[in-house]
Amino acid sequence: MKTSGMIKHLLAVVTATFMLCGASSCEPEDDIAGIFVGKTWKLSNICNDKDAPLLSVDEVNQVNVGGHYVITFADGTFSAVATDTHFEGTWSAENDGNTFSINITNTEGTEASSLGNRFITMLRDSRHYEGDYNSLQLYGEDKSEYLLFRPL
Repeated sequence: MKTSGMIKHLLAVVTATFMLCGASSCEPEDDIAGIFVGKTWKLSNICNDKDAPLLSVDEVNQVNVGGHYVITFADGTFSAVATDTHFEGTWSAENDGNTFSINITNTEGTEASSLGNRFITMLRDSRHYEGDYNSLQLYGEDKSEYLLFRPL
């Protein structure tokens, strides 16, 4: 009978923990400044909502050449490079819903690459983020595809 008393006590402690904690208040907040500010991220791939990579081997090779497909975040501003285009603007991220927004304010060059145009469009349309210091994913509103980045 001591076992059933211990189980009741354990259940009471677990229940109290959930009641005091609440679903959202106990989740740790992301270190937004640590994830974004002062970091340069390099595109690794574009994936779908099932985490399946969408880029072909040739496209991945194109991404891995030189200083293309990178974004550098500063405090509220960013600069990025696709293939033929350098662009910059402003960004913001919030822990509430992991929301993210980006506003391109200045563009230099004309992007001739379809992958470069896709990169720019997906950045511009990003509305959510997930990540930490080692990986960053930027999602559109419907979260069906995301840009997958690694630190440069």
